[in-house]
Amino acid sequence: MKTKLLPFLALLPLFAPSFSAATEAPATPIVADDDTPLGECMDAINKAMRGMRRKIGEAENFAECLKAVQTIQAKSIEAKGYDPVKLAEAEGDEAKAKFRMEYRMKMHEFLNRSFELEVALMKGDVEAVGKAYKALVSAKRPAHKAFKAKTKKD
Repeated sequence: MKTKLLPFLALLPLFAPSFSAATEAPATPIVADDDTPLGECMDAINKAMRGMRRKIGEAENFAECLKAVQTIQAKSIEAKGYDPVKLAEAEGDEAKAKFRMEYRMKMHEFLNRSFELEVALMKGDVEAVGKAYKALVSAKRPAHKAFKAKTKKD
């Protein structure tokens, strides 16, 4: 019973509305991105991607990579429900709504690329796995530039 219920529960946040309230925040965030639930999700995603990086090129590692992709998907779905710290920089309700929508759309794009990687891994197609992994990695940098708050070292 648990195995049939688990995939349903993992997809539930996709259909639930985001209930995070927009509150007045200072112009400069007092919390780093990494100190938030969103930051914790992103850390887990990065850890899974780093673990996959060395193994992705060999078919005998695909089962391990598949587990990492499933972690990436679960944490991405969770992260999609949180607001980035950088949201506080948007002025006005319209700007905040637009920023939130763009963030969620990028998370959807990232999730779609992770699903493509998952399918390639399940098929065992080494060439398709390589392309899908590169596409997943390439989605990360522009999204971080757009949605991650600048820190002192940036």
